[in-house]
Amino acid sequence: MRDDLKVGVFLCEGGGNISDIIDLDEVRDSLDVEFIGQFENLCSLNGRKIIRDAIFDHDLDRVVIAACSPISHEKTFQDYVKPLNPYLMDMANIREQCSWVHSDKKKATHKAVTLIKASIEKVKQSDAVDPIYCQTPDEVAVIGGGIAGMNAALSLAKQGTKVTLIEQSPSIGGHMAKIGKVFSPVKIAEECGMCLLNPILNELVWNENITVLTNSKVIESERRAGTYNLIVEKSPRYVDTERCIACGNCAQVCEVDVADDWNDGLSTRKAIYRPFGQSYPESYVIDMDNCTKCSNCVKVCNMRAIKLRGRSERIPLQVGSIIVATGHKLFDMNKRPEYGYTRYDDVITQSELGRITGVNGPTKG
Repeated sequence: MRDDLKVGVFLCEGGGNISDIIDLDEVRDSLDVEFIGQFENLCSLNGRKIIRDAIFDHDLDRVVIAACSPISHEKTFQDYVKPLNPYLMDMANIREQCSWVHSDKKKATHKAVTLIKASIEKVKQSDAVDPIYCQTPDEVAVIGGGIAGMNAALSLAKQGTKVTLIEQSPSIGGHMAKIGKVFSPVKIAEECGMCLLNPILNELVWNENITVLTNSKVIESERRAGTYNLIVEKSPRYVDTERCIACGNCAQVCEVDVADDWNDGLSTRKAIYRPFGQSYPESYVIDMDNCTKCSNCVKVCNMRAIKLRGRSERIPLQVGSIIVATGHKLFDMNKRPEYGYTRYDDVITQSELGRITGVNGPTKG
């Protein structure tokens, strides 16, 4: 650290948000730096001129901005201090950490001085950092195949970006596919949830820039210089999606009946099943936790699509960006027993209501 560094401190009044609580005159008297100034709104366009003029006029080597949170304006001030390297500037947050959380003027002022002095010492020991430019893959991984993930994937694909859509369940669609009816702000009317989802689903499936991985989850991730290396584990469906024509013969001979999680347990399904009528991939899948391996389905499948000895596979992906759209989990009603869920037939969840009213639900709406 050089002792001859010239440090400039810029105090922002924040439109009274800061100056009404913190005694900025006392702050100025407490600091020993090359330049210190007090201004009304440093983040304004006029603030840029003030900061740049002071840097040139006083030949400043380092800058401290005492203002609001770096979350709000750090990028702004990194631009304002040019031609100084942006990493030779630091922000002391005297709004959120002082004036907004303290009513005692003396204590707030003392804390502000302490924070600013810490920032001064930080910039004195800081070195200029130049950006490193590297080539990144023009590919994106979207984790989550619900309505948010589908829209994100489709938006990127339309701009020419290669997208891999990763969904842990056997079909994309997420909770949106289960909702019976939604309010359409466009039509100002009630509309079938699946009717809104279908056009997006069809467009996504036929887009050449999108690869869909269902029954899949990310098990490893590593980032290096703007590149993400992912390992995706794809669990077997035990049904070949290329061969299956979704005729349903296999389900007809299946001897197993289990609660249908798609319908929130309001109906049953077979161990070999299709999640819902418009599901993608358009093929059946085997629930191996409940399958008895009786081979009845194998015998009736004319397409030879059923593979009871399927294995998981690990797929390496290298992408430039990741979008996490993993959606939400339903509230566990067992945590609120006072509502009488499971004890009273008339107490149901919102998801169950959606399945009851859905045209593709157990009651057909």
